Amino acid sequence: MSGTDWLFGLRCDRLVTALQRVLVGTSLLSRELGKSFEMPPDREIIIKITETPEVNAHARLDNAASTYHIEFTLGLIVWLDSIAASMAAHVARDFNVSPSPPLTLDLTRGNWRDALQQRLDVNSELLPDYYYGAWESFFQKALLAIFAHEYAHIARGHLDWSKSQSGSGQMNERSLRKSKPVISATQTRALEFDADMFAARLLAHLATEPPDYFPRLKVGTSTENLIEALLGLILFLVAIEIEETAQEERAPDYPQPLLRMIVMLTYMQPLWTLHNPDGDFWEIVFTGALSVLKLFETIYAEIDVLRTLLDIDVNSAVVRELDDLSDDLQDLQHDVLKFAFERETYWNFGFD
Repeated sequence: MSGTDWLFGLRCDRLVTALQRVLVGTSLLSRELGKSFEMPPDREIIIKITETPEVNAHARLDNAASTYHIEFTLGLIVWLDSIAASMAAHVARDFNVSPSPPLTLDLTRGNWRDALQQRLDVNSELLPDYYYGAWESFFQKALLAIFAHEYAHIARGHLDWSKSQSGSGQMNERSLRKSKPVISATQTRALEFDADMFAARLLAHLATEPPDYFPRLKVGTSTENLIEALLGLILFLVAIEIEETAQEERAPDYPQPLLRMIVMLTYMQPLWTLHNPDGDFWEIVFTGALSVLKLFETIYAEIDVLRTLLDIDVNSAVVRELDDLSDDLQDLQHDVLKFAFERETYWNFGFD
């Protein structure tokens, strides 16, 4: 798949170019990780975009073909382009308020392909030429963050374990919402956090020791790289949270974006500190991420949900959820990690 095929007939030259760079990069990264984690030689990972309008990402196992698939939906690509373009344009305006596309996609009226094309056209009109670099930087790092989470479902053994339990080897960001999951809600929830933990370590590794095939990561500092990747992933989670809550489809067991952000930051901290021994991670990265989010609150009022951490009752609930999560993970990991790649030294990744 190449060129306009990536967009399934939708038109946006700048996005096609950006997609080519990031998909080539993630393919190279996938091969490198496969060697590092001793992926079974008879298995292959295929990265693709699917012609699906909803904002989502999938990891699945095709047992018949001995392949793992990481799939980004077309809706996710267009949505992420919109977020990156809106943020770059907001920076270009020195954060002065101006009309911007909403955080979520509205595909309820008319043909969804027309709606996605219209969104791409609006994004292009919104984005100043001299801020293309900022737009692509955010787009690439945010997609990398989502890739890292989906790759974790493969490398951590989630898909193979799920296949052994239920006959279905697939996971996606809406698996607790859309239909009854093939494994229990508690198990799915624990696996989502396990994937977040791995993704956080991988992102910290890429931020502090960027490979040559991701030059955008080499331009930014480790702090800037982490903040951009984290912002992209959190906005993705918040957008799904807002959309599903509005449609009254949110599963009560689904992890809160706020809690997922805290967990990821905890697992980013050790490697960042190793490369920044004189810095305070929570002061620089955590506070920095919240400060940057605040700058975009005028165009995305929905991110105010993250501020609920300041509420004592919410804070207490998050602590309780963390305790429950720790117990759930401990019970589940013993069985799941039997299917993980290089399970003996797995958690050393990023600290060698």
